[in-house]
Amino acid sequence: FEPFEEVKKEELAVPTAPQVSLARQYYADECESAINEQINVEYNASYVYHSLFAYFDRDNVALKGFAKFFK
Repeated sequence: FEPFEEVKKEELAVPTAPQVSLARQYYADECESAINEQINVEYNASYVYHSLFAYFDRDNVALKGFAKFFK
């Protein structure tokens, strides 16, 4: 299976350099930047929820069962 050859059959614009991704062709820099920023925000929120879960799941924290909210 040769993806570049398959796409050429469909008469689509195929990048000439082999290191260029077909998925990122004609992808605006502003759009890529916005998506990367959103991914970073989501990762940050995930890290916060994981640390809150770890904190409230400890034996010496008085809010029993509260960790389930952050799991």
